[in-house]
Amino acid sequence: MKNTPMELTVQELNTLLKTPHKIFVLDVRQDWEVDIARLQGSVHIPLDSIADHLSDLPPYPEAFVVMCHHGVRSLKVTTWLRERGYQAINLKGGIDAWTKEIDPEIPRY
Repeated sequence: MKNTPMELTVQELNTLLKTPHKIFVLDVRQDWEVDIARLQGSVHIPLDSIADHLSDLPPYPEAFVVMCHHGVRSLKVTTWLRERGYQAINLKGGIDAWTKEIDPEIPRY
């Protein structure tokens, strides 16, 4: 994505996921959180393990979206990844906003 924004809304991600673009969604929540609620197709690497797993991240997805529960932890990871050259985008509102606005079948916690 040219001029990669710092954040996108759950509505924007939902639209993006319906395109043929290569979208990488990184979930940085804790294991127990992912056990409760998960966005289908996301890759889970807990926040405290990101530095150890940089080589596991795809180098050139068309969109690289980072998510957590409400968007606070993922914003920190997004900033950290951008400092390392990744075109990461924070999911504003996280899985909680996704559940409220896109898929109410995903449990809230």
